[in-house]
Amino acid sequence: MKYVKYVLIILILLIAGFFIVQNIEKGKKIQYTTITLEKEPEFICPSNDKLFVMVVDGEIVTYNSKGERRNIELELDVAEAYLSYNNEWSWVVDTDRNLYRLSCSDDGTYSISDIVLSDVRYLCWRREQIAIINSEGDLYVCGTNECGNLGIAGERYIYTPQKVDYIENVEVVKLYGNNSALLTESGELYVAGANYNHSRHTNVFEMVEINQKVVSLDGYTQGYAQCDDGSYLIWECLDIDSKGIATLEEVSLENEFYNYEFEQINGNEKIHLALDTEGDLYYWGEDFMKKMENKADYEIHSTPQLIDFPKKIEEVYATYDAAFLKNGLEVYILTRQK
Repeated sequence: MKYVKYVLIILILLIAGFFIVQNIEKGKKIQYTTITLEKEPEFICPSNDKLFVMVVDGEIVTYNSKGERRNIELELDVAEAYLSYNNEWSWVVDTDRNLYRLSCSDDGTYSISDIVLSDVRYLCWRREQIAIINSEGDLYVCGTNECGNLGIAGERYIYTPQKVDYIENVEVVKLYGNNSALLTESGELYVAGANYNHSRHTNVFEMVEINQKVVSLDGYTQGYAQCDDGSYLIWECLDIDSKGIATLEEVSLENEFYNYEFEQINGNEKIHLALDTEGDLYYWGEDFMKKMENKADYEIHSTPQLIDFPKKIEEVYATYDAAFLKNGLEVYILTRQK
């Protein structure tokens, strides 16, 4: 009986230990909210605040970081929607490719302006800036231009889209805050905005001399140019030498982004998200999943951090402090732990 007693005590301790470990492991699991979409959206663009913004059947649909849905009804067939916390810089593009300003009144009612610009083939939006390319490859810019990053000299703010008349055949353009970058149809890379030492600005788009061929642009606070060999050029500003030749202030790929094969990069004010060719999820910037209890919890990562997310992910979208991870009609919202 004595040995039976000891065996029972050991079994009880083992069972208790098992449940304690299970609870600890459960606490380590990533917490997320799942929303199920009714149908595949035609367009997705997270806001620079905290909204996941979609267009479904010509109507704007938003979800906040809690998964709460709102429909924004306009007398317009919407193709694209860009919502900003600053009412002046929200925009919509209709199915006829016309651009409108989108305004929200104090009672939460949305309205649109008259047509601002027609023939919108491509639009890049960032906070209080937009860049537009029409079907002819002409570039139009609008918004804050304090660093000369819109490529227009002498104007601090551009309130209506203005043509950049010295650039032709533009294929794609990206806005990064301190600077902007564009690719032409022939694959030339141009950058405008802050220089290396931030003491002066380049108020026009300068062609950048690089050894690789750039095939795509991405990024939000930093520029990410993917080359045809799969590598990335990563920069925050231009460097113009004594001969006037523009190069990029590159972040060393060997030190920070070596061996990463990212298929998608999406960024916002505080975080960048990336999905690699194996379907693994990474982030850098603020540790947006960490519970903030004091200033010591404010942690910034300059290198990609793996997120061991339990679900398959096909698309990644970053808002101000939340990740929206899409897989088919399911969207997983990953945000700060409470």
